[in-house]
Amino acid sequence: MFDDEEGNGTYYIPRNYTQEDTVLNGKINVRRVLEACMIGGFIWALENNLLKGASFMTLFILFLCLGVPLCALALLGISGYPLSTFLFIYFDFQKNKRKFHFKRIKKRIKPKERSVKNGSTKEKERSR
Repeated sequence: MFDDEEGNGTYYIPRNYTQEDTVLNGKINVRRVLEACMIGGFIWALENNLLKGASFMTLFILFLCLGVPLCALALLGISGYPLSTFLFIYFDFQKNKRKFHFKRIKKRIKPKERSVKNGSTKEKERSR
């Protein structure tokens, strides 16, 4: 029935076939790698400018404490978005979020004046 030349017709497509801009076999997007490098470079330059008299070891340890966690956060992303996209979404939400305003209804209840046979109500209230 089938010719040997036609074959089965089943082809296996690799998982990262449609992901062209990835690093490490489709694990990390190039955009996230660039964001992490930019954040790391900015933090390193900031440390060098603020702590000019510090030794290299001090700067390196400070970068390990501050820069590496931020670079890891940029590589992993938040909620499936790159860090910059997440920050844009967050600040856009903060700018346009709904604020509920409720009108306060003040009921002005006037106290009932009691008629007292022996003197006015003001004198009774003073005596209490």
